[in-house]
Amino acid sequence: MINVENHVINVKDNTNIVVNSTNWIESLYDHIETAQNGGWDDDAASCHIDADTLKRPLHDHLMLSSVFLSRLAYVNYEKDIANMIAQHTTTIPLRSISFYKPTHTRTKMVVALDHLDNMFVAFTGSTAVSDVQLDVACGLFEKQFYDREHTLYATIARFEWVYCAVQQLMTIAYRCKAKRLIFTGHSMGANAASWAAIHALNLQRQSAPSPHLGTLSIKCYSFAAASYFHQETRELIDQLERERPHEPIFTTVLNEFDLVPLMSHHPFLMLDFFFIILAFVSMLHTLLYHREPSMFAPLLLLLAVKLPLSYALAKLVDTLYIKCFSIGLLSPNVHLFNAKENRYIATDPMSVESRFKSLLHHLVKLYNIRALFNQDHSCELYYQRVQSQILCSVSGSAANAASNTQHQQLSTNMAHMSTTTSDTVSSYTDTTSNGNGNGADSSSISNHIQYLTHPAHFVVDIVEDERIALLKKRITMKGLGILMIIHMMWVVLSIIILSF
Repeated sequence: MINVENHVINVKDNTNIVVNSTNWIESLYDHIETAQNGGWDDDAASCHIDADTLKRPLHDHLMLSSVFLSRLAYVNYEKDIANMIAQHTTTIPLRSISFYKPTHTRTKMVVALDHLDNMFVAFTGSTAVSDVQLDVACGLFEKQFYDREHTLYATIARFEWVYCAVQQLMTIAYRCKAKRLIFTGHSMGANAASWAAIHALNLQRQSAPSPHLGTLSIKCYSFAAASYFHQETRELIDQLERERPHEPIFTTVLNEFDLVPLMSHHPFLMLDFFFIILAFVSMLHTLLYHREPSMFAPLLLLLAVKLPLSYALAKLVDTLYIKCFSIGLLSPNVHLFNAKENRYIATDPMSVESRFKSLLHHLVKLYNIRALFNQDHSCELYYQRVQSQILCSVSGSAANAASNTQHQQLSTNMAHMSTTTSDTVSSYTDTTSNGNGNGADSSSISNHIQYLTHPAHFVVDIVEDERIALLKKRITMKGLGILMIIHMMWVVLSIIILSF
């Protein structure tokens, strides 16, 4: 059982901030039950739901609500949270929203109940450089199995509270008669959601400790998730998906040039990039500085021997890594963004993973280098694209033209956005509501928002055991150190090969 810390804070305005509480689960259940019973008679509760929302297909509704909550999970300030929710009361109607964050982690959890009695659980992704480095190292050494926790993450207590919360969240969903329990998140928040969903499915398979929990419908929507599934995990998930063909369990949404799923599947991507650059420089040098009649002999030697040998060295590194640590895989039901059609299209995950290692596609990645290293991983971009696709599919061609214009403006300015900055939400919610001006006033929805952890603790630094902090540093240094040494050795050896 996870307890909320007893913060002694003077709260005058928001009575839904839970302080001095010893059981956040019971507080969460009471809040959801009150929402179901119509306990708040205010403007937000009676806000008219958009007609297009009522006609929206279930899958579209679940995806739109998931990406919205994944974006909301990054927001840290009460005013920004209320503004963002108020702007979407007609298109994404949520009856209750609760926030919780343990003090030992930066990962925040958002629990929401929609108008169809679907219960959502969203997790924050990595919000600090140190967390990103740690996740890279942990994912390098170990992949996620179906029937056990990630050893390194368990050692440093990264997501152990998520595993502990899963059964309790399932119990709340059952007691509240929720139709579905949907886990969601962006980046490492998506991986936390995937692991939570896997743990929930595993509890259902074991029919323990509560057989009645097996009646719940578990789903997971992940955005920009790292490719951290082990082969055994994917095989078991594929089996479960075949048992439920009418309603997929896992849905993974990816942008074409998102670096996180790419490098977590192919951690030596930079070797391929270095090879392309070295090959180009070497051919250019050969053509420019060999003017003798036999200039084609050095070029033939370069193309037939030197470059293949250098590339084989890179593939040898990748093969040895897979043999030692296994390859990371995506979850099934991948939806990849197609720039020509300006929408996410269902794509075979193996086809996506093959593109992660394609030299031809690497050239396209290098051409779109800015999208690769900044734009395409932004939660903001995922949110805008999903919103544009789903809302415009119902609104018609006129709205579609407007959304295309909005997307072009977004693409122009996205390079200046941070993937995790929540300070811009105030201006964002005023300008990107997609015409939803009929939303409720932010002050009228305060009863629907519950803070199981005081918002003041969303932005403070984490409090953790000294031993855990030391373990994190060791894992990070070991993982990044190995990557750096391998890359440097390959570059040196390749230069030596090409210089002969």
